[in-house]
Amino acid sequence: MRTIITLLLLVAAEIGGATPVIDQTIATLMRVQTFEQVAISPDGSKVAYVKKINDETTVYIGSDRVVPPSRRPSKPTEESDVAWSPDSAQLAFVSDQQLYVGNRAITSARGAFSMPKWSPDGK
Repeated sequence: MRTIITLLLLVAAEIGGATPVIDQTIATLMRVQTFEQVAISPDGSKVAYVKKINDETTVYIGSDRVVPPSRRPSKPTEESDVAWSPDSAQLAFVSDQQLYVGNRAITSARGAFSMPKWSPDGK
């Protein structure tokens, strides 16, 4: 991908500056989005997923209602490893090397947290 962008920039320099088409192509290539780590809630009413744009990952939550998915209230950061509680009421995930449940960090230290799991009773 970086090779393609570099080539486009070189072509733009050769023809005397970027053209609107090249600008638009570069902007599109720079907005690469992927969806990772999808977790459907146990009751099937919600879905959580990690959306990656360039090098930033953010947790999004969608529902079975026809509404746009909501972004977890935070700045774009490094979020990953989504896991629903057994009753589908809470979402655990990792954000900036801390373990979160909902919008609350449940760890005070930063570390190598990954793949949170809930006990069957949700505690």
